[in-house]
Amino acid sequence: AYFKACDELDAVECMHGLCSEDYADDDDVDRVSSEADRGEAIKILYTKLTKLPDEGLCHFVQEVLPAQKKTQVLLRTFHTCPGPRKCRLKSAQAHTPDMESACDVRTAVDTSMQMSDLHRSVLLQCYVELKSSVNVEDHVLDYLYSNFVISKSLRDRIRSDCTTAESKAGMLLDELPSCGASAFREFVDALIASKTSVHQKLAKKLMDMVKNDQQSP
Repeated sequence: AYFKACDELDAVECMHGLCSEDYADDDDVDRVSSEADRGEAIKILYTKLTKLPDEGLCHFVQEVLPAQKKTQVLLRTFHTCPGPRKCRLKSAQAHTPDMESACDVRTAVDTSMQMSDLHRSVLLQCYVELKSSVNVEDHVLDYLYSNFVISKSLRDRIRSDCTTAESKAGMLLDELPSCGASAFREFVDALIASKTSVHQKLAKKLMDMVKNDQQSP
């Protein structure tokens, strides 16, 4: 979404849109207006968005983005991404004090969509192998975070509380079933994206197991 934003968003207009409801101020507008490099201006806007309260992010998605005539693909990213990646506007508007501990303020994960029993079973069958073989620091954690599967707090907790690669993988595997219906597929995609041979083989094994189980009578 960030790289799409560099091509499509007008950072100054977006910041003005945030100002209209006091989610930004004149200093924010001046900062993006004075930035000659478009990519740097988008970075300033992005940094502002990550600090908004839920209702501010809702305002950005519902009011500011639609006003940008060339942002249809980016807008669909917020509204139609499946599972936990979807920007759940109603959930964000119904913000509760404990939501921040459950997920990032910026993701507002729909926890009602849980991983399927089949995917849970496959992860459990491969738990020992995955725990000993997956290096979550090889793009896996950051991939899952950037695709709104895990929260920043979970990513940081895995890195701070776990001292070995095996313990990090174990904590991630323990948490994945509660990360939404698409968490299994995103995990497989993260393994593929890391491009290491071990991860590639594990990704293929996981998908083959799912396929075989689906074909079983």
